[in-house]
Amino acid sequence: MKRLIRSLLGAVLPMLALADSAAAASCGTMAAPTACSLTSGNVVFTASAFQLLVSSFTTQYQVSDILIEILAAGSGNAQLQFSKNPNGPTPGIVFLANPGESAAFSHSYQMDIAPAQPGTVALTGLNGNGTFSAAGNGVSSVQFIVDGMPSSCLATSGNGGSANCALPPGGATSFQAGDIVQLGGNTGNTSIVSYRNVYNTSFTAASSAVPEPGSFAMLGLGIGILAWRRMERK
Repeated sequence: MKRLIRSLLGAVLPMLALADSAAAASCGTMAAPTACSLTSGNVVFTASAFQLLVSSFTTQYQVSDILIEILAAGSGNAQLQFSKNPNGPTPGIVFLANPGESAAFSHSYQMDIAPAQPGTVALTGLNGNGTFSAAGNGVSSVQFIVDGMPSSCLATSGNGGSANCALPPGGATSFQAGDIVQLGGNTGNTSIVSYRNVYNTSFTAASSAVPEPGSFAMLGLGIGILAWRRMERK
């Protein structure tokens, strides 16, 4: 009987860990990215192969200037967030263009989206968004590009605040993606605090008869308690 209880707990604990997966993980900088993977609900998101492709104009940002983080955005959804590294080689805590200045850079990465348990995953929404600040006629934009999509989406702001753009759902779950970031101070100034690539998914279990991880956990613990009480009575 004790062996049965140990077996049940051994099956339940990994499921509890799956249900309570981390909500955010640091991916390092684009110069030295770390393991960049997150389990959100029943879906695993893994980003890799980060590359800075082009950096030009007045301010040239470098690979060590770009911090990367992956965060859960609701169950089964995740976002990659990019922000300025305050300890990077280029000064400042935001991506910035002052009066008469401009900056532009682009980067790419590999995104792999897979089920965390038997089943299938589908992309139901892809969004690009950014947090901006501006004064005068400064303008910033972030263009979100996903390989295989017939078009990209552009989040732009000349007034500060947040801007969002959307791509159509569907497509492969293993692909290359990236962003083109542009800032023009003109006679004012503009900055980008951070920008994000958001991936929304739906998960379909391999069999509709398979309970959710939380149901498995409760069932296993319930059986274990009943077995323990029965063993004590004997």
